[in-house]
Amino acid sequence: MAAKKSKDDLRRVLDNEGKVLKGAKVPKLSDEELHKIFDTLLMVRIVDDRMMRLQRQGQLGFYMKSLGEEASHLSVFPLRKTDWVLPSYREQGAWFWAGYTIDDFINQLFG
Repeated sequence: MAAKKSKDDLRRVLDNEGKVLKGAKVPKLSDEELHKIFDTLLMVRIVDDRMMRLQRQGQLGFYMKSLGEEASHLSVFPLRKTDWVLPSYREQGAWFWAGYTIDDFINQLFG
C-alpha cells in the first residue's frame, strides 16, 4: 500500500471520512482476506482483554496488551508461508496470522 505524503509529513491512505485519498494506492484484497484480517484483529482484542484480566488477578506473570497496535501486526500479511515470523510481546496478531493457535499462545504464556 502506497500512502500519499501530506504537508505535515504524515502518511495517509484514507481521509477523515474513510475514503481513499487521491493518489494513494490500495491493494486489491478479496472479501475472504478482509474477513480473515478483521477476525485476526478482533481475536487479538479478545485475547488481550482476557489475558490482561488474568495478569491483574495474579494468575499470569507477564502480559503486554497491544491495544491500538493491532493493525501493525498484520504487516506479515504479504509474507509467504515459508517465511519466518518471530514476534515478540504486543505482536499477537502476527503469531495468529502465522498459524499459532490460541491454545499455543496461552500455553506459551503459562509455560
